[in-house]
Amino acid sequence: MAQLKDGAYACVGVYVNDSGKYEILTDASGAAFQGTATIDNGELVYLVGSAPVAAEQLASLTMRKSGDSHFHVTDDPAMRMYNAIACDYSGS
Repeated sequence: MAQLKDGAYACVGVYVNDSGKYEILTDASGAAFQGTATIDNGELVYLVGSAPVAAEQLASLTMRKSGDSHFHVTDDPAMRMYNAIACDYSGS
């Protein structure tokens, strides 16, 4: 399996539905959660939305990668139907 590219990632909050497809999560005003992440040596080292996620919380997240430039993380270990943060490579 390919290692994630090091650098910056743009992220959005999603719901992973029963088919494994993403549905964008929004707040009451219709705004989507947006954040950024940093990968270093193939590992998630930084994640921030409205506030940074602490290092010990990052270590507890489940990461599912797709290729070398996309991943999503969740604190819900379910295999289907869960909330996550999906991130795509945006540069170094």
